[in-house]
Amino acid sequence: MSKPAPDHATKIKLSFEYFPARTEKAAATLRRTASALDAMGPRFTSVTYGALGSNRDASINTIADVQDATAAPVAAHLTCSGASREEIHATADRFWDMGVRSVVALRGDAADDADAVRAYDHASDFVAGLKKRHGFEVNVAAFPEGHPETSGPGLDGQLVDIENLKRKADAGADRALCQFCFDDEAFLRYRDRAAAAGIGIEIAPGFLPIMNFRRLVDFSEKCGGTLPQWLWDRFAGYEDDVEATRRIAVEVGARQIERLRAAGVDRFHVFTLNKAALVQDIFRAAGVETRDRIAA
Repeated sequence: MSKPAPDHATKIKLSFEYFPARTEKAAATLRRTASALDAMGPRFTSVTYGALGSNRDASINTIADVQDATAAPVAAHLTCSGASREEIHATADRFWDMGVRSVVALRGDAADDADAVRAYDHASDFVAGLKKRHGFEVNVAAFPEGHPETSGPGLDGQLVDIENLKRKADAGADRALCQFCFDDEAFLRYRDRAAAAGIGIEIAPGFLPIMNFRRLVDFSEKCGGTLPQWLWDRFAGYEDDVEATRRIAVEVGARQIERLRAAGVDRFHVFTLNKAALVQDIFRAAGVETRDRIAA
């Protein structure tokens, strides 16, 4: 499962994810965040899209802001739920006209209404459609712990997700960006099982700085992620201590980066939560301090 440990100065590849700003104040903060993290030399940044295609205009405005604030290419998230194929294609055309050449193609949340519009039935079809439309670089989602809809008693959710990822890769996906996962062994097992299945695209672990442990618990429950017992134990008793929580978050995050790098991982997709300082401190603590140690 593990690969030989690289030299500690081995260059790593970063990408940063932002969510759309809803107010001018939030937009100004995001521009400062994107500019600060751009100094770390990410390969690209990405901007999320609302569930079922909501918040589209805010996403487009944020993409334009991030393009202005950074040198790195911007990847636009795009879901195929909640809109017709014509509407999805029109949005993809708009992204292309904005200079966006990379997308994060997602099936999107399942609608409660069985008759709700879905431009494509499967993410793999969506990938093929985007490739045909404009030749985007296409990133897709991956779930090392299994997608919530395909996990449960008697199911190997990880295997099901690998089968889905294989279909997306065969349809032309260029890279997989994983849901955050605090179980390093689960991610490494996923990586190795994917390789054994003939999936040759890059698979980047999703990295989530812990800015608030209680919110992390709520978020994990909603998205089907698990939090190892050691993580609960590490934050126990410090939930209301802001300084201690931040110190622990830096320690936990840096150690996860170091463990994954030691196992041959050289790529991280960072869920920034539109904040720069904690991200910077974690990577600095993990020995990643300057632009010349980040792969272009």
